[in-house]
Amino acid sequence: MAKSYLLKITLLDIKPPVWRRFVVPADIKLNELHDVIQMVMGWSGGCFHLFMMGKNRYTHSFDVDPEFGDIPEGKFTLKNVLPQKGKIKYLYDITGNWMHEIEVENMNYMNLDSDQTIICLEGERACPPNDCCIGFGDYEYFCQVITDPAHEEHETLVKRYDKYYDDSFDPERFNIDEVNQFLQKISTHRTRSRK
Repeated sequence: MAKSYLLKITLLDIKPPVWRRFVVPADIKLNELHDVIQMVMGWSGGCFHLFMMGKNRYTHSFDVDPEFGDIPEGKFTLKNVLPQKGKIKYLYDITGNWMHEIEVENMNYMNLDSDQTIICLEGERACPPNDCCIGFGDYEYFCQVITDPAHEEHETLVKRYDKYYDDSFDPERFNIDEVNQFLQKISTHRTRSRK
């Protein structure tokens, strides 16, 4: 059986925290890990992203900036970057500056409850919707207003938010079953493409 990593990702500077615990193959490439993070966290994938480990910066090949020492993420696997327990930073959306910390909790994880190679085990709270806020303070304010119909800016913010989304936003919502349906597709596609 292939080696799997148990990871915990936390969106930094938000209280209470937004986090997920999930499993990926150790040999997952960083560009594939980016896709998994987008699914588990609930991001839409349309913004710049960057993995950071020490002085190394890994990003999508068309975003690589040699001036900053960027490295194409598709050339490296998770076990290349984190061959032992440790942490890596993940930045999503430069405008929002959504910084995450990814911690390797177990490097030899065996999930006896599922044969799915990429799976989310648990998590709490929703990530900020894309394009709704530009930082942590803005997200806290967004949550206050969107959940308070009596707030003077509630209606304006709901209209702005509804331009991008079909359902109402609940900062406490995390649907693990929905996430794992998407991860099953990624897992199946990855398995087929490696045969």
